[in-house]
Amino acid sequence: QPKLFDYFFSMRHKRKLNELVDIVNMTPLMHVSGMLGRECQYTSWIVPVAWHPTNNNAVITIDLAKDPQP
Repeated sequence: QPKLFDYFFSMRHKRKLNELVDIVNMTPLMHVSGMLGRECQYTSWIVPVAWHPTNNNAVITIDLAKDPQP
């Protein structure tokens, strides 16, 4: 348990989180949010595609559980 706690505790630093976001290889990430809803258990797999052009704290992603076509 201590290793798991240390791992999550280290993710409070933006620099450490940025290491997980691999836009070049489009490495999937699991996204957990209350905004996703109960039907998907508040989780979804996403793929980062680009850094937001004006917000350094945001990443543009695609939700792999949904069709990206409009």
